[in-house]
Amino acid sequence: MTLTTEAEHQAAVQEFRTLATDEEANCDRLLVLRDAIHAFEEAKGHNPGPPKTAAGQLQVILFKRHLQPPL
Repeated sequence: MTLTTEAEHQAAVQEFRTLATDEEANCDRLLVLRDAIHAFEEAKGHNPGPPKTAAGQLQVILFKRHLQPPL
């Protein structure tokens, strides 16, 4: 599956969100949509890059170390 327009991308994202409510039953289709959405976003430069704030950077560090932020 290849997404070529923004409208196709939006439709794929909507379908993905709808199917994600039952991941087990829709696993194969979700994987196809995931890959197509990712490829489209990467080709269009939709990569947000690393966080620029101290809070965002801390969240990345905690995630990589499998830690939870203090409550």
